Amino acid sequence: MVRVLLPFLCLLVATASFGQSQLLIISGGSLLDGSVFKDEIKDVYELNADGMNKEVLFAAATGDWNFAPLSEQLPATSTADVEAQIKTAASRLQPEDTLTIYLNDHGDAPTSATDAISGSVVLYGRDLSLFPPELKDTELLQMIAQDVPEGTPVKIVAQLCYSGGLNEIAFALPNVCSATSTDFRSMGYVKTQYSHGFWAQASQGKSLLESHFAGLLADTYNQKRGQTSSMAYVDKVLHEGPYNPSDEDRGVFGWVQRTMQLGGVWPTRGLKNPGVSLAETDMLAEVASSQIQMEGLPDSVMPILERMISPSEQRQTRVRLLQFLEKIRRFMSVATPEQEETLDRLLECEAQPL
Repeated sequence: MVRVLLPFLCLLVATASFGQSQLLIISGGSLLDGSVFKDEIKDVYELNADGMNKEVLFAAATGDWNFAPLSEQLPATSTADVEAQIKTAASRLQPEDTLTIYLNDHGDAPTSATDAISGSVVLYGRDLSLFPPELKDTELLQMIAQDVPEGTPVKIVAQLCYSGGLNEIAFALPNVCSATSTDFRSMGYVKTQYSHGFWAQASQGKSLLESHFAGLLADTYNQKRGQTSSMAYVDKVLHEGPYNPSDEDRGVFGWVQRTMQLGGVWPTRGLKNPGVSLAETDMLAEVASSQIQMEGLPDSVMPILERMISPSEQRQTRVRLLQFLEKIRRFMSVATPEQEETLDRLLECEAQPL
């Protein structure tokens, strides 16, 4: 059970361990993207390849992945390719291993503004097809359910447009948690700092939760719209954030805005200040250092949360974490026992290293 009491208050394949951890990186982009995806994946590769007990294997969609041996590179230009690589990674898993799937590519919009998991990952090949194949979020869910042992922890990390829809996989499968660079209703921006901020921490053994907040802190492009699966789940139950259209989304003009954004025509619609004023920051920082009380959270999460809201932590991290904890307090007032259990499971998974 979760209970929080406060007075106020986001294709390549790589393999990593907590046993041994398999890191499956799905990336690519079209040839028009130049070196953007290559540079980001090279960064992730270099941060992880020499890490403790890590073994790396790549499946590249496009581009020159000359930073990795050819023997480590596999194709990833179709859903069949992706499933084959998931099976490859799963076949190497031992009983205590973890599978991490990292997606860094273009994302296609959900087909409905109210159906978060109706989006997809675009799988460009070496040609410049106007209609490249896509990996639907629901297809990835099915692949994980069918090809990965149910007892294997799976962590999904995604940096692409509309990536928040992938958090829905964690809601559906009991062995999955996730982190995304943006929510399911928002476009993302390539060459962001989220990836480096996230993996700089994750490659050093930090938890998914801590790594995600480090990615948010580093990311100046996506307006801090990224979420972990636990954050997205709380929003979904409360009908807040991307799970509840704001006032500007109502009426005919709002419908036009939303339709164009979901179609990828309105890239600037999501660019607005996240809305944390200096006064709010100072107030919440004061609460964090002196008044916050948490009860009933999973034991594995407590040390991480206490460290993240300590006075030595970055102010923006403390503020966003406190806002999340305040949402959990409200979540507990409406959640069913089953929903409480789901949130517990997601938080416990996110508290573990990748």
